[in-house]
Amino acid sequence: MHDFQRSAYEFNKVSRLNARRTDLLAKPVTTYNYFGGTAGGAILKNRTFYFADYLGIRDRLGKGHRASVPTTAFRRGDLSAAPTTIYDPLTGDATGANRQPFANKIIPTARISSIAARLNAMIPAPLSESQTGVNYEGSTSRAKDTNGFDVKGDHNFTTNHRVSARYSFQRQVVNDPPLAGYGAAGGPANGGFAGTGTVTTHSGGLNYTAVFSPTLISEFRTGITRYINSAYASDYGTRASDDVGIRGVNISDLTSGLTNIDIGGYSNPVVGYSLSLPWIRFETNWNFVNNWTKTRGNHTMKFGWDYRFNRDGLYQTQVYSLRGQYRFRTGQTGRNGDPLQGFANSYAAFLLDMPNDFGRDLLSAFPEYVQFPLFTYVQDKWQVNKRLTVDIGVRHELYPPATPKQKGGFSNYDIATNSLIVAGVGSNPRNLGRKNYPANFAPRIGFSYRMDEKTVTRSGYGISYIPYPDNRYAYNFPVRQNNSFNPANSFVAAGRMADGLPAPLPFAVPQDGIIRNAPNQAYEVIPLDYHEGYIQSYNFAVQRSLPWKFTLDAAYVGNKGTRVSQQYNANGGFTLGAGREGQPLWSRYRRDAATNVSFIGTSTNYNSLQVKFDRRFSGGFQLTTAYTWSKSIDYSQDNGGFAYLINSVRTRSRSDFDRRHMINQSYVWELPFGKGKRLAASGPLAQLAGNWQVTGILSVMSGSALNISAPPATLNAQRQ
Repeated sequence: MHDFQRSAYEFNKVSRLNARRTDLLAKPVTTYNYFGGTAGGAILKNRTFYFADYLGIRDRLGKGHRASVPTTAFRRGDLSAAPTTIYDPLTGDATGANRQPFANKIIPTARISSIAARLNAMIPAPLSESQTGVNYEGSTSRAKDTNGFDVKGDHNFTTNHRVSARYSFQRQVVNDPPLAGYGAAGGPANGGFAGTGTVTTHSGGLNYTAVFSPTLISEFRTGITRYINSAYASDYGTRASDDVGIRGVNISDLTSGLTNIDIGGYSNPVVGYSLSLPWIRFETNWNFVNNWTKTRGNHTMKFGWDYRFNRDGLYQTQVYSLRGQYRFRTGQTGRNGDPLQGFANSYAAFLLDMPNDFGRDLLSAFPEYVQFPLFTYVQDKWQVNKRLTVDIGVRHELYPPATPKQKGGFSNYDIATNSLIVAGVGSNPRNLGRKNYPANFAPRIGFSYRMDEKTVTRSGYGISYIPYPDNRYAYNFPVRQNNSFNPANSFVAAGRMADGLPAPLPFAVPQDGIIRNAPNQAYEVIPLDYHEGYIQSYNFAVQRSLPWKFTLDAAYVGNKGTRVSQQYNANGGFTLGAGREGQPLWSRYRRDAATNVSFIGTSTNYNSLQVKFDRRFSGGFQLTTAYTWSKSIDYSQDNGGFAYLINSVRTRSRSDFDRRHMINQSYVWELPFGKGKRLAASGPLAQLAGNWQVTGILSVMSGSALNISAPPATLNAQRQ
């Protein structure tokens, strides 16, 4: 080995130095350790080299949680403290009318479901008898362990031919346990996200550089990046639902564990886990790149191509979960005609095993998005003279419509026919029939002009295209499907936990791949004529060198977005007070679910004045002062929806991040003590005070825009 170099480092942080949250009685324990090292050197002198590093992180984050749980009296069936009347659902008629209340609001012990009693036993005892407020708190310690390393090797065959290879690996394991006192029952902490998640990332690359002549250089590069992210609930692998008496839930590994119990008015899930667990997500991206550089006279030309393979898969259910969910609401122990219903009615329905609705998500085709983009470019840097440099180029971007990995992996909703078109089934195109636009040319031009030895001006213009956001694609029913069970009206039960969860009933796709009279569910609509949007960016800047090592930069920076992705609910309510009668698709198809067109193209713009006043580092001092005046206009955040459906133009307003004025100032000052400094150059004071720096950052900004709106429920205009 030659010229062997190595390093090691560690950083530690503990909770004893952190403040306690004022709303918690105790401070959760937090520790953080960040450590690693590097090594590198030459294997063959001036020919072969290596480098390696390791990074480890041990992160323990203490978190406090507060929740509302049923009181001790409520769990016995004594709801006498309830602010509403508790009606006996075995009285009255099927519409919920003429019901009689339970005497003294007490449910007889014999009427309490044995399953509800077992589930109640899993909920920790309240710390107070508060009925509607927070009456339980506890802490958790999230453990996040990260291990990763990189290795890289370089070899020079000759001075003109070089190759390098690298491989990177990282594995992160996160364990976020249920709230203290719940154990394997899960509970409401983090919305039910309790369990273990793992992210494993592999990344590798191979690079070859060839110098064919002093004026011609080529680079060939290929690489792959792959990650897989999976998360499972803390009780994964158990038969917890079977154990409490809810049969038919635990029929496979992915459906193992406790079903989700949701009781209106309490912190949910009361027991069980998030509807998103378990999930499996992965991405695999290959790229093949070839770049060329050719110099001729005062021109430096670059050209090349970049071909990619993108594969993105996500299996995550979020309606009822694979393990099912039971929801308990007020109507089952309310009375038709008595509008006063509340959390106690929901809890009484739970005790009586009378769910408002329940269901389960089903395993179907694994949603995977596959695309093969191709990018090419050519650029010329022209040194016109010693004062003027001009850059001219153009980039071409081709985004062919994506296809699913498996036949039937996409499903697109057709508003005109109220049908679902399943990709690759029957005569349906695998890419849904989306148009391909091969003319995505993106020109770029820029110049730099030195007016004198102290003043430089620069300007540029360019176009960049916006790829389709694949995280919201055509993963509609039946790619993702569920079995739901609903009551005849809101005053009767949909079934019983004691009857178990019915066996899965998967939907059979018609042979022609067209599902007519589509179920009344929320859908994504992929426009078949969707054309990628683009951003035009432009700037003009002047830089001036000033006395005493100061410099001043002043620039105009702006951009304009065209066909920027915007989501639009084609079934949003247009008439105030009309409820679902005001939804366009209700009168046509009796659809009251969201129908999100992804995406409508909108325009955006950003304009700013950016000024920077710097003092270069000298004499142990550096200063930077920056001021920005800007205004940004858009319709919403990235891939968001219109705020106003009736008059969508009113949605066009200042961006959420827009701040009209921003001032930032920072400085670095090396204290003048120690060896080689003006003061205390030697002696004990030099050892104690030498080599210290003082830094500071000041940020001042104006406020963001104020948005005034009213909720759809208040306006009685349906809006999902």
